[in-house]
Amino acid sequence: MKRLFDELITERQFLKLYYDQDVTQVNIVGQLAQDDLKDLYQGINVSDVVTHFSYKAKIDPTIKQQKDTIISNGLKSNKSITHLDLHQDNVYQTNVHGILPQMLETPHNIIYLDLANNNFPPNSGKIIASGLKGNQVLRYLNLEGNSLDHNNIEPISFALQFNQVLEYLNLDSNKIGENGAKCLSQLLKDHSSLKNLSIKGNSLNEYGSSLIIESLNPDCLEYLDISANSIGTQGARALGQFIKITNSLQQLYSSQNNLHSEQIRYINSGLKDNKTIKLIELSGNYPEELGNKALVANLSVNNSIEQFILKNNSLNYERIKYWSDAIAVNNGLRYLDLGGNNLSEASILLLSNAFKENNSIIKLGLSYTQLGETGAICLAKVLSANKSITHLDISNNQIQSKGIEALSEIIDRMQYLNLGNNNFGSKGIEFLAEGLKANKVLVSLDLTRCSLSDLDIGIIFDSLENNPCLIKLNFSNNNINNNGAKIIADKMATNKTIAILDMSHNSINNTGVDHIADLIKNNSYVANINLTGSNQFQIQWIQKITDALNSHNNILKIDGLPDNTGNLSAKIVKNQQLLHYNLAKLTEKTFVFEDKEELHKNLLTIVKQIQSSCGKLPPQTLTNKEIGTSKDYLSIIKDLFSEDVSNEVENPYISVLSHTDLLGSYEDWLEN
Repeated sequence: MKRLFDELITERQFLKLYYDQDVTQVNIVGQLAQDDLKDLYQGINVSDVVTHFSYKAKIDPTIKQQKDTIISNGLKSNKSITHLDLHQDNVYQTNVHGILPQMLETPHNIIYLDLANNNFPPNSGKIIASGLKGNQVLRYLNLEGNSLDHNNIEPISFALQFNQVLEYLNLDSNKIGENGAKCLSQLLKDHSSLKNLSIKGNSLNEYGSSLIIESLNPDCLEYLDISANSIGTQGARALGQFIKITNSLQQLYSSQNNLHSEQIRYINSGLKDNKTIKLIELSGNYPEELGNKALVANLSVNNSIEQFILKNNSLNYERIKYWSDAIAVNNGLRYLDLGGNNLSEASILLLSNAFKENNSIIKLGLSYTQLGETGAICLAKVLSANKSITHLDISNNQIQSKGIEALSEIIDRMQYLNLGNNNFGSKGIEFLAEGLKANKVLVSLDLTRCSLSDLDIGIIFDSLENNPCLIKLNFSNNNINNNGAKIIADKMATNKTIAILDMSHNSINNTGVDHIADLIKNNSYVANINLTGSNQFQIQWIQKITDALNSHNNILKIDGLPDNTGNLSAKIVKNQQLLHYNLAKLTEKTFVFEDKEELHKNLLTIVKQIQSSCGKLPPQTLTNKEIGTSKDYLSIIKDLFSEDVSNEVENPYISVLSHTDLLGSYEDWLEN
């Protein structure tokens, strides 16, 4: 870590990088020692263009308290930081009373604050509240996983009443309970700006849940997660009423609430006339026959719902009958997830009739449904008659070679394919490869825990060599050793599409580091490599990776390397900065994105253009004239992005465009 700051600060390159390359984000990573504290302070203090500060470093326990003091003092002097990320035990408990208020009070321009999973000591609510009270610009607040009870929530709720612009509030996995719900409900009544509320796992029970729901603004709230709160009949009644009157809610999560048929009917009564909700998640509720019939009746007539998630709901053959009829006639549904339900062959056949009629569903989730060989063969027949499904998750289903042989006939049109935790055997790998060879549209392939050997890896790569679209490839938890690492490095040398490569939890050690370094040196397209888990690397070998990064400007993240890799951290930080710089030069503007749906539709094209342009040309030559072939890309950018950066404070979906944002958004899109 000291070498990181030696490069970026001691040699005065820190300011130069940020001024010359217009970089706004700094992530502190690696291992922080006593000698680094002064540099850390200077790093926070000196720059007036850094807007995002994220601290992820591991430090010696004896200097945790000093670290918080340094961060706090640095923030006092810095008026440019608006985004502060200190989640996951980054704030030392004994410092909460003395340091945390200063972090929050100075400056008062923090609009994004993440303090999740810090395990604050009892009665920390007053301390947090004292810092929040003066902040009237905060828009994003994450206090997830901090054991906050009603005594802590009360002062925080009171402090936030002075803030009338808060849009995102995450209080998941705390101890709010019914008493805390009373305090929080008063805050929600006074807040007309809140668009995203997540409060799952807080033991709200019936009374507390109803208080919270009745306090929500039906004309503003867009996202609500009230899962795992035992909302009961009273809460379900309130939720149904809110759904009935809301003009804004788009996503509703109410999983693991043990909803019975009567409670489901209350929710369903609201859904009948609702045209705004696009996603409903009711997993882990186990409704009886009447509850299923009520939901099915709604789904049969409500075509505004695009995503229905019903995982782990004990959907047996009789209940699948109802759902099959509803799915057949709903032409608005795009994503159906029935994972975790034990679907028999007869159940799959019932669904086949639905999928023959329904051409709107694009994504189908069937993980943990115990398909086995016969179920997979039956599913292949079902999907052969349906050409619309291109996203398929059939992981964890005990599918072997015969099942893969049948599925290979429909693999050629899949864009997203998750086959994880299915042991196909060598014969099954050959069938899979045949299907992949014919696929020219695959974007993401997940082969986690498939017992792949080094030979299997080579076969898979050979089958993908003519695929022009593949972005994400997951080989985690297999039997890949150093020979497999060499095969991957050799195959990746000529690959120009894969940006995200997961090799975590395999058996690669120091001998394989040379191959990983070759992969980085020879491939200018990969941006994220995951090596965490059982792979073993010693620190002295990391220099090979560091040296390889000298010839690669695209790496944003390498997971799973030892601590004390400060120089490597510096290289990755510089790579991220160069990518942001390249993009800014390429567009000659700072763009923001407003329409996420439209962005996602075109993201594949955008990412590829960024990779090809930024990977081949040095920053100083990236001008519109010299890019030449990027005219189509520039027109896409202009169509998708607003040039009015001032709109950022008006729209919760807007964020400043960077390669990190694109990659993160693309990963989210791949999963959703």
